[in-house]
Order: sequence, then C-alpha cells, then structure tokens
Amino acid sequence: MSVIPADRPNYAALIDQDQPAREQRCLAEAIYFEARGESQEGQASVAQVVLNRTSSGLYPSTICGVVYQNRQHYQGCQFSFACEGRSLRITEPDAWHQAERIAAAVTSGQTYLADVGDATHYHADYVRPYWAHRLKKMDVIGHHIFYKLRRGQT
Repeated sequence: MSVIPADRPNYAALIDQDQPAREQRCLAEAIYFEARGESQEGQASVAQVVLNRTSSGLYPSTICGVVYQNRQHYQGCQFSFACEGRSLRITEPDAWHQAERIAAAVTSGQTYLADVGDATHYHADYVRPYWAHRLKKMDVIGHHIFYKLRRGQT
C-alpha cells in the first residue's frame, strides 16, 4: 500500500468499495471523452476535478454519480459528453488505455496537480460559460481553464 503525501487528498477513499472497477471506468470515461486530445497533465486535471466534486458534498458522493449527474437532461449534465447525444463508444484503444492509467494514477495519489488543486469546475477555452466569472481561476492546461469555488460559495 502506498502512502499519500500529507499535502494531497486521499482520492482512493472516494472509490465506492462495492463497485471499484465501475468507479474507475467512470473516471476513465470522463478523461477519455472530455480530454483525450489533451496532454497527460490535462487529462489528470479533468480526473482531479471529478474527484474534487465527489469529495465536495455538493455533488453526488460516487465517481459515477458525479460523471453522469443529470445525464437524462439534454445539455443538463455536468460533463457535456454524458448528455449531448453522441455515442459513447471507445474508438481509440491507445487513448482509452492511457485514460485508464491516468484514472488509476490520480486516484492512487501517484499523480496530483497542485496548480489545479481543489478545482471543481473547468471549461474549454473556446467557450465562455456564465458561471466562470464567479469562480476563482486556478490554472490553464491545454484547452481547459480550471476553477474552484471562492470561500463561502456553495
């Protein structure tokens, strides 16, 4: 068993122990469908946002719950891939295997991006969501801009 450094969250504790393989798959799906064209750092940042939401108490308490929250509502999801009507088929095996590796590295604590920190939001740099100006900008990695809630926000 590896020891998580004190300055890193224990993301492994967030995995639903009744369904660990399913939880890891949901995280890998978020990485693959949201960020497979990004660097490994960019993909890990997306994973970190999912896990930060899982631990926040403001979103569902499971990884799959966070990734697929509001899936039944067209354009009402937290992650656009989950409800925009596109097929969720994995067509790039190498990118999929990388997403699986990154999901495992982030949940185990092997990979942690301090500049993204406890970010709970991100968006592509080519969109301007209404909520972005209310949050604290953390970092820009590849084509994604990462944010966290400001003190006192819920």
